Amino acid sequence: MNHHSILDGKDPAGLAGVAATFRGMTAHRRESNCGCHWGSAEELALLKTPDAPLDEDLLRRTYWTADWRYPGPLLRRILPPVTRRLAAGEVAFISGMDSLAHLFVTGRWQDWPAAQRDAVREFLAAWWQHTLVDPGAKVPAHEALAFVAEVTGQLAP
Repeated sequence: MNHHSILDGKDPAGLAGVAATFRGMTAHRRESNCGCHWGSAEELALLKTPDAPLDEDLLRRTYWTADWRYPGPLLRRILPPVTRRLAAGEVAFISGMDSLAHLFVTGRWQDWPAAQRDAVREFLAAWWQHTLVDPGAKVPAHEALAFVAEVTGQLAP
């Protein structure tokens, strides 16, 4: 059986779906956070700028931070680069997966419009399948299972 990697471009319902659905999203215009603990005003401005590139450090600090006032728009903004990094195994396991899962939960993605919910569900299903069948998967299946269960509220499929 030939299994394709979620990163090899043959998974339009996963990464490509998230990228297309969440293109142009921004953090809420009134979003703020402590400059001395989170980051600079310039970095916050990047989150409010559609499709501006986010470096690894900024992205990580964004999903590690738990006290955003508007987590839904923030999660929508970072979903394209986060899902790419999640699929590549570049989300830190120690606190990154828990923090990122917390952002999904507080961002209430399951209450979003149907097209956005579907894009997230399709990615999660494709990523879960990837962790199970691809011997080169960077995220261990037990980590992916815990993450998917937390963000969906289900221990299935």
